[in-house]
Amino acid sequence: MKRSIILLVLIFLFPSLFALDCSVSMGYQQKYTNGIAHDPIFVSLKVYQDIGNFQIYGKYQNEFHINSQTTAMPTQDYYTVGISYEVGNTMVVLEHMCQHPVISDYTIRGITGGYTKIGITISSSNQENNRL
Repeated sequence: MKRSIILLVLIFLFPSLFALDCSVSMGYQQKYTNGIAHDPIFVSLKVYQDIGNFQIYGKYQNEFHINSQTTAMPTQDYYTVGISYEVGNTMVVLEHMCQHPVISDYTIRGITGGYTKIGITISSSNQENNRL
C-alpha cells in the first residue's frame, strides 16, 4: 500500500516539475477485440501541455486482472503520443498509438497493434473540440 501511495505522489510531482498537466483514471471495463475479452480493470495516466494553439500529449494505459491471491497481473499496455493544433473551430491532430502485450509468468497475453493518424475536426463551436 505504501508503494502505491508513493507511486501516485511521484506521478503527480514529476509532471509538475515541467509545468505539465496530468490526470490519472482507473476503472472497470467490458472490452472485446476480435472476440477476445480484455481484462476488466484499467489504470490510465495522461500528461499534456498547451503551448499557444498547440497541445502536446501522451497517455499510458494498462489493463490487468486480480487473481485469487489478490495480486494484480498486468496483461496489456497502450501508449499514445500526439500533437494537435487548434484555430477557431478547426483542430488538426497527428497521433500515434501502439499496444503491446505484457509478459506475466513467462506467458504473453494480449494483442499487438497500433495506428498513426492525422485528422481534422471542424465543429460549430470551440467547446466541441475535445483534446486528448
